Amino acid sequence: MNNETKPAADQRRFEDALHLSLPKSARVVWMEQMPGLDDMIRAKIELDRTDLVSLLQQLDVDLDELRPGASRLGADKGQWNPRSIPAIRSVQLALPNSHFRNVGVVESGQHVTLFVMQHGT
Repeated sequence: MNNETKPAADQRRFEDALHLSLPKSARVVWMEQMPGLDDMIRAKIELDRTDLVSLLQQLDVDLDELRPGASRLGADKGQWNPRSIPAIRSVQLALPNSHFRNVGVVESGQHVTLFVMQHGT
């Protein structure tokens, strides 16, 4: 079952699903959640560069771990477009219970776009 929702209502659900608190400058511009075997959630977030490091710390990502390319963020679909951004850097983290977190970062001046996908196997 595919459950796409409106961005303004998604921030709290995203924070709850990933057990984090988005900084005040962060705005969830798109989110999709697919419950089931993989229990996948993915979101595209815009925020100020000044809040990037603190949010990456909550996601357990070190800036030095990011590598060029969209890696395992999946195919582009509407607003979920990591593959169409040449400057994206990404990383995949293994989580407990056969889950994974894929994070992509696009920095542009004082603005950052973050792609976050978390799923099981």
